[in-house]
Formats: sequence, C-alpha cells, structure tokens
Amino acid sequence: PKAKEQSDSLAELRKYEKDFNLNYPLYFDPHLAYTTKMGVVNYPSFAFFDANGKFVAGLGGVQSESNLWSSFQSAAAK
Repeated sequence: PKAKEQSDSLAELRKYEKDFNLNYPLYFDPHLAYTTKMGVVNYPSFAFFDANGKFVAGLGGVQSESNLWSSFQSAAAK
C-alpha cells in the first residue's frame, strides 16, 4: 500500500483501512501530538503495545506483510 500523507482526513484513513482490509487498530494523529512524543520520524509508522497499554516496539516506513507480521510476533513475545 502507498504511504499516506499527514494531511489526509479521518475519512480517507478509514477508506484506506477498508481498501486494504486492515484488521488492526489505526490511530489518526492530525496534529502529530502523539507521534512526536513517541519519536516517530517515518510514515506510516506502527506501534505495538502490550495488554496493559505499555509501548513495547515500533516500526517505521512502508513494510511488507511478512515483515510487519514478524515484527508483531517479536513484540508479542516481549
């Protein structure tokens, strides 16, 4: 999938989510408040959290499905 520009609307993000059949939570941060706090410098960016909401790993840039899945599994093992 093509990386989205930060100026995109929430409606565009939902369409992107539907078009690519994404079944994980997406966070829309139009003012970059959270992404800046987390030190995100690449788009799209992926953050993995444990069951308590603690950040455990992050991944930046466009990723293949296999790399994203591998990163998720690694984060889940922490």
